[in-house]
Amino acid sequence: HRNNVRLARAMAEKGKWVLRFDLSGHGDSRPALGGLGPREQAVADLKSAMDCLSDKFGIDRFCLIGLCSGAVHSYWTALQDERVVGLFMMDGFWYRTWLTKPIQYWKRMIQLGLIGVVSRVFQYWRAPKTDHSVGLNDDYLSNPPIDDFVVGMRKLVDRGVKIKLLYSGSVLDVYSYAKQFQHAFGRHDWCAAVTCSYRPDIDHTLISKDAQRAFIDEVRDWAPVSREA
Repeated sequence: HRNNVRLARAMAEKGKWVLRFDLSGHGDSRPALGGLGPREQAVADLKSAMDCLSDKFGIDRFCLIGLCSGAVHSYWTALQDERVVGLFMMDGFWYRTWLTKPIQYWKRMIQLGLIGVVSRVFQYWRAPKTDHSVGLNDDYLSNPPIDDFVVGMRKLVDRGVKIKLLYSGSVLDVYSYAKQFQHAFGRHDWCAAVTCSYRPDIDHTLISKDAQRAFIDEVRDWAPVSREA
């Protein structure tokens, strides 16, 4: 929906140097040469993009903004490259709490109403019990083990990286309420340094103009103040 174009222009108007590009093998970018795996190749592409801006414009501090797989790739790159000083992840990693499912079911019941709930239960009872579900994360995009994520986030926070996590209303089965991240990680001292927003009015693919404007506002309000990209 050209949201990346709108976001790039909005950030440029704020005085930021901005580069948007396709990873190897996606969109207008040619496939990469070599045998790197998907995650390693994405990290290499992001590092190459930063190298390019550094060589051409002398920029040596960067913020990475990613949605879904883009958020995942940005996280792994930030861990490996100390030039990254800002990390904005939308619908990247999610860790459930004991409240996640009950709140999900409650919200679904409100959306469907009594007749809708009865209809869904009847459909489920009549349907073959074959699992056709598709995970939101697969293979190299999967959540890291929670202990590894804690170590990674502590490393980024200790390094001074400004981090914001944004969760949309489209991932209700894995992130269903505003305080979920704090409930999952609030016992860790680094959690207070991480900004987390839950925006059920924003959809994962940013279809509506309102969702696009809200997403851009979230990024613009978060963006670190500096002369770099």
